[in-house]
Amino acid sequence: MTLFQLQLIWWLQIIAVVEMKPTDPKNWEKVVKQLIGYLRQILHEQVDRRFIFGLKLGPDMMTVWIHDRSGVIGTKTAINIHKVGEIRFYYCRWNTNRLQELLKFIQVITAFSLLPPDKLGFDPTIEMLVSCNQAVPSYRPNEAFIRAYQTAQHN
Repeated sequence: MTLFQLQLIWWLQIIAVVEMKPTDPKNWEKVVKQLIGYLRQILHEQVDRRFIFGLKLGPDMMTVWIHDRSGVIGTKTAINIHKVGEIRFYYCRWNTNRLQELLKFIQVITAFSLLPPDKLGFDPTIEMLVSCNQAVPSYRPNEAFIRAYQTAQHN
């Protein structure tokens, strides 16, 4: 497989966008707008997407965003990832507030590995015709898919 073929596959299989910036709270809105721009670009390029997730990571906070064809929404309360690093056993008992923050962070990160493609925003009803009798979803590309994608017209 050539480098160009690998680039096509990577672009078509983006699961989520993660924007990491060491910003202060004053620049938070600017960074979120930048993240939303990336999410919008992916929805434009990946026509088989219903929605896409985005994460904004700062020095100590994480927010989760979801962008679909009608708009974008985000978490009301940021997850404090700084607390995640401070979790320790204290007389064999967890501090429940810190444990909850840790669980939120772990759930978000592992969801991108464990959820099926339709829960990550891919539309399973859309397939690409790679030959007269074979259609495949873009999130499961094969060699025929790559050849068909290379020869197709793109925006």
